[in-house]
Amino acid sequence: MQTMTEPTADQLHAMAKAARAAGLHLQATTTDQRNAVLATLGTNLRASLDSIRAANQLDLDAAKLAVERGDLSSATFKRLDVLGPDGGNLDALVQGVQDVVGLDDPLNQITLARELDTNLNLYRVTCPIGVLLIIFEARPEVVIQISSLAIKSGNAVILKGGKEATHTLRALHLLVQSALTQHNLPAECVQLIEGRAAVGGLLALEKYIDLVIPRGSASLVRYIKDHTRIPVMGHADGICAVYLDKDVPTDFDVAQVIVDAKTQYPAACNAAETLLVHQDVVQSDTFKHVVGELIKAGVQLKCDPQTLAVASAVASTLGTSGPHPVASSAHDYDTEFLDLTLAVKSIASLPLAMEHIRDHGSGHTDVIL
Repeated sequence: MQTMTEPTADQLHAMAKAARAAGLHLQATTTDQRNAVLATLGTNLRASLDSIRAANQLDLDAAKLAVERGDLSSATFKRLDVLGPDGGNLDALVQGVQDVVGLDDPLNQITLARELDTNLNLYRVTCPIGVLLIIFEARPEVVIQISSLAIKSGNAVILKGGKEATHTLRALHLLVQSALTQHNLPAECVQLIEGRAAVGGLLALEKYIDLVIPRGSASLVRYIKDHTRIPVMGHADGICAVYLDKDVPTDFDVAQVIVDAKTQYPAACNAAETLLVHQDVVQSDTFKHVVGELIKAGVQLKCDPQTLAVASAVASTLGTSGPHPVASSAHDYDTEFLDLTLAVKSIASLPLAMEHIRDHGSGHTDVIL
């Protein structure tokens, strides 16, 4: 495995200064020029499938050993597979770039016009933020997603990913920089840094960096906010709830909605982590069906006493087809599991369900059925 070299303070200063200069160059381009860069990026991605797969496999092999040693969570490991088992994720990644190409130009749009006096008009016009510092954990495809949005919006960006994805990050970053230089734009529009210590150094460069966006755990977001004077935009945990009300509709498959919310991408920040069930529904066939489908999908249910009795009975009828429900703790309702685990709780009313979500949730992705 290639060794990462921690950049010095002088190198970080030079990177940030170069990002500022490159960003000014990018801001001066037309939307057609920026779209051309993105179109080339999509082409480069498709042409580089084998090299991306090889780089990603190096990270996956190292990460698998780290999981076995207990140094890496299984949730993080799942996030590292940038291509998917059949390589189909590359199509989604390229489509995402093409979707950004199809967006309207976000720059130079007049969002407010007001006549203040004769021959004196006030306009509010959209413009780039400047230089972005985006820090993320795992999910190496973020390099492509963020780079596409940054280029489209005329912003330079410095990216810092997790060390467990080093080879994949380098491979994807190289494709982005190649697309930029193919259209005579500075490669420094999108830069990649490595090493944990580099983050602290960049957080002190408010002269050049205009906004920090951390994407990851609550501890990461808190650390960033506590160690910089640069504006920070980021959420913490993704503790998302689904509430099953007593008036739940019967004209669609409620169980499928809940199973998808938990299992489609359990490591995502908007995956369901808590299932709240109205107390009048706990003994219903609807809830029993939901429990059965979750267990068959491999979901470990952590239940309060009211729901545990029902869930255990359902599990007994299924035999060994899934994990048996267990008792929950108070901590479970404040936990982002990031895997196939779901906390379940009986609740007396919709207002109390909403209160629970306000007290324990993240406030960005919740569902009422």
